[in-house]
Amino acid sequence: MLKDYWIIGRDRNFFGYIVPAILSGAGLYVFLTGWPHVVIDVYHIAPQYFGFTFVLNGVGLIVFSQGTARWLKYHPGQPLLMAALAANALIGAMGLLFGMTDWGGILGLIPWMFLYCSLMGSINPTASGLTMQHFGKSAGMASALIGIFLYGGGTIASMAMGSFTARTPIPMTALIAGFGITGFVMYLLFRPTEAR
Repeated sequence: MLKDYWIIGRDRNFFGYIVPAILSGAGLYVFLTGWPHVVIDVYHIAPQYFGFTFVLNGVGLIVFSQGTARWLKYHPGQPLLMAALAANALIGAMGLLFGMTDWGGILGLIPWMFLYCSLMGSINPTASGLTMQHFGKSAGMASALIGIFLYGGGTIASMAMGSFTARTPIPMTALIAGFGITGFVMYLLFRPTEAR
């Protein structure tokens, strides 16, 4: 069984789609870990109002995932995945810019965080679907490995964010930007031949 997992994990079709999703998705976990501290400790929003800065991200994930499902019924997944990863790289960079300059305060950050998190509703299912189509008889094992890597990467990203003390939004936005940009670069470097 471990040998089969090793073979799947080394496959370019697996690596080329899932690693970029893991990296881009790590930015979401950084947000989940860092956002409460940024909102409450940096911008001094009362804890009872924190939810209002957070709730739209859940709505965005639903909207983007439903839109992705409709898109994939009629269009190939590779262009969508590439566009979503590129968008998250740019959005992460814009979030860092607003975090460093403090333009608009918390209201300047919210739109970028919303867009970054919402796009994961397109990136994760598209990357997973593109990966799974290459592992017919091993689809169950591939699916399990995808889950382990996605959530494992998220755990490491959360730990990285947790190592910072939230005095400014810069650590959070820098990590998000770094993961978003790295995810896009990894896709460009290692995407499967069919996606070129």
